[in-house]
Amino acid sequence: MDKVDSKLHRRQVALMKKRFDVDEVNKVVKLDLSYDDVNEVLQSNIDTYVPTFDREKFGKIKEVISEFPQEYKADLNIKIKDYGEVKPTEVMDGFNDAVELTHYSGNKEYKKKWVQITFLLIAGILLLNIMAKGLIENWLGLSETGTSVFKEVFDITSWVFIWEAVSLMFLSPSEDRTISLTLAHRLRHVAFLDKDNKVLVQEDYRDSYADTAKERKLRSVGKYALLITGAAFFALGVSNLITFFSTLPTYFVVDAEDGAIAIIFNVVMALISLSIIVFEALGGFAAISAFTGKGRMYRTVLPFGIIAVIIEGLALAAYAFLGFSLVMPIIGLIVAILYVLGAIFLIVTKDKESEKVSE
Repeated sequence: MDKVDSKLHRRQVALMKKRFDVDEVNKVVKLDLSYDDVNEVLQSNIDTYVPTFDREKFGKIKEVISEFPQEYKADLNIKIKDYGEVKPTEVMDGFNDAVELTHYSGNKEYKKKWVQITFLLIAGILLLNIMAKGLIENWLGLSETGTSVFKEVFDITSWVFIWEAVSLMFLSPSEDRTISLTLAHRLRHVAFLDKDNKVLVQEDYRDSYADTAKERKLRSVGKYALLITGAAFFALGVSNLITFFSTLPTYFVVDAEDGAIAIIFNVVMALISLSIIVFEALGGFAAISAFTGKGRMYRTVLPFGIIAVIIEGLALAAYAFLGFSLVMPIIGLIVAILYVLGAIFLIVTKDKESEKVSE
């Protein structure tokens, strides 16, 4: 079947054939890189026990490969005229190590980006929430003009946060992750040659990349479930904390007839409300910590999730009994269940070796 842009595709292949040796039957392009000295491909200024391949070379390789039609793969041949005292097998090992380090660096950047997106969205939504509740007027007691100015500032700031989050999400890909994925899908064979074009060592790149440690799909799903639900709980906790402090004076406004008993009751209710708020915020932060894999708070995600499911379930039952709208408690229960599932996925996919090391 002809491609939709068959003329464009034929021209792209023709341009590729002008520059490279192309096997159209097997859809393979021979990509040759030539260097005079082995130090040109190694990080010679870093003192390491083994030869360290220069990862900056991957950027150029990815740039060239990306110009090939999507269905074509590349056989990468790296010709080095003088290996000096470095063995070709050591250079290949350094190449594979660099591939793996690029993969890990890309994943780290990707997780960091999603944490930034999460907190930017939370900040933007909370600022909009503050304006929606009219807290600016209540807190600052400004004139109508002053209030209008602050509202405008808050409005602009909130949308800047949200826009920055959207920009990070769609317009700022991780360079290392892009390189890693491009090489994984577009490279076929890698070989190191001598000055006479004799192959000294070669490998199937897909076999090498397969040795890279990758997270199981279930664990990845669990982490992102915890990130989303943790962000929801954290945002809810911070939002409720803002509302709590804005309404705190009302806890101490009582009728003279009620006296100290009413004040004590209100203080107890305030402490209970504050405890729930802190519980929500810490539970959300623990889930985000579990996503990043840092800190020790991630150990609390399962107990928090179970308690949250119980609380949300009781709230749903209470709302149904009182005849209130069930939309919010149902959403809360779904979020809590997803939180628990994320925690369970992390536990069942935990690496046993890491458990032994930590003990």
